[in-house]
Formats: sequence, C-alpha cells, structure tokens
Amino acid sequence: MATTSERLNHDITAFFGYFGTRADNVEQLEGKGPFAPDQHVLIAAGLDALAGYWGRLYAPSIKSGAERMSQFLLTHSNRAIIGKCSGPDAMRRAVAQQKPWASVLATAVGHRPFGGLVRSWRDDPDCDALCGARAVLAAGIDATWLRRSSYGEILYRKYRCAWVHELEGSSDLSYFDDDLSAEPQYQNKVIARPCHPAHVPVPVDQRLILTKRFLMSVYRQAIASFEKACRDDGRSPLPQ
Repeated sequence: MATTSERLNHDITAFFGYFGTRADNVEQLEGKGPFAPDQHVLIAAGLDALAGYWGRLYAPSIKSGAERMSQFLLTHSNRAIIGKCSGPDAMRRAVAQQKPWASVLATAVGHRPFGGLVRSWRDDPDCDALCGARAVLAAGIDATWLRRSSYGEILYRKYRCAWVHELEGSSDLSYFDDDLSAEPQYQNKVIARPCHPAHVPVPVDQRLILTKRFLMSVYRQAIASFEKACRDDGRSPLPQ
C-alpha cells in the first residue's frame, strides 16, 4: 500500500504532467496550418483551469473568475508584466463611461491619443502603484475599476472569455504580429482620414497584443511555479 507521501507525489506528478502535455499540444500546432484560434482556446482554457484549482486550494474566498486568474498569475508567473495596468484600455473605458476624472487618469497612465508615441507594455504603470497614486486617490478613482484594466484581469475578461465563449479574439485586443514577440506588445494604429490637415494631430488607436509566445511562457511558468508550491507545502492540487 502506498504511503501518504507516495500518494501525494503521484497526485502532483500526474496533475502537472497532464497540464504540461496540454501545453505541449499547443506548441505542436504551431506552423501546421491555420490553428491560431485553436491554440488561443487551449491556452485560455488551460490557464483558467489552473487558476480554478489554485483558487480552491489557496484562495477559496475569491469568487470572481477575473480576480482569481489575476491573483494566480501574479503569484505564479511574471508579476512585473501581469501586474501592469493597460493605460489605453483604461482610457477607452473611462471615455466610453464619461468618467469626470478621465483627464486625471490620462496623465496618470501616460496616455497620448495622438501620433508621436509608440507605446509598449513598459509604458504602462504598475497597477498597485497606480491605485495608490496621490492624484488618482484625490480624484476618487476606484481601485477595483482600475484593476479591470490590469493585464491579469484583461487576460480573463477579454482574452479568455472571447476565445472560450465566442471562438474568436476580443475586439478590445489586437492580434497583429501575434506570434513574433516573447513579450506583450501594442498595435499603434494611426487612424488616417482623407485630406487630414497637416496642422492637426493624427489620432492613434493603441490595442494590447498578448502574443502566443508570451502567453505560452506564462502558461509554462504557471505550471512550474504552482507545482513547486504544492510540493513545498505538501498539498495535492486535486479536489479532496
């Protein structure tokens, strides 16, 4: 009869081996045909499932799927990136909702709606720092509202939900040059109009690109880090 330690080791090895094989399958689809949508669905479902198992084990009080995935990835992947707040995404929401503090937010996130700035993920502020910024607090901008534009919550609300439920990418994200970078990118799209006056700034639409290469690195990191936590803590990831 297997000992408790042996059963635990078996559970952990089998569980994370299963997810590792799922990640392998995503990579095996690369270059074999028009399988990008299938890859995104598998990545989104895999990350969501891992976050669910983690939540039941380590954060049962979190009921929101978006908050759970965000906290899981902050804990078990690249926090420096996942912890960012997408300035352009937050500004689109603020303008659409006619928030009175939109101009304060624009300054806080370094928003430049016209040509001249090619934005990258490094231009986005850390979400925790943004929520605690003096100007943001003085304007009464709600932290929960801001966190909806964090990379972690965008991964759930816009990436995961669109691919899993609609089998296509969210219109709030871009998939331009989807597989070329190991880091998130922005599509800095100039909105050209006929006969645009030379003295008038040209507006730019900036949409976040969560590239497959970046997402696969997040997936692999999450599997490895979650497995290490289970082994270090002597806890099985399987429902008891």
